Amino acid sequence: MTGTPTASAPLARLDDYVTAISWSPTGDRLAAASLAGDLAVLDASSDGDAGGAHQTGIHPGGSLCLGWSCDGSVLATGGQDGA
Repeated sequence: MTGTPTASAPLARLDDYVTAISWSPTGDRLAAASLAGDLAVLDASSDGDAGGAHQTGIHPGGSLCLGWSCDGSVLATGGQDGA
């Protein structure tokens, strides 16, 4: 092993620092929320070719927490806007 990466990791750009991060119960998606109110959900089920979704402005004033339902079909978020 040379230490040279063979596949690039998926990147999500958030506009501020991460306030919450959570793997889905199935382990194939990673969600991250930021103080800017952004939410990124990465699909990590494929080898080095992970797709992702990024949505901005979920919570004006910042996202504080997130969590998956037991079966991974729903992602709930909470923010400083009271929602």
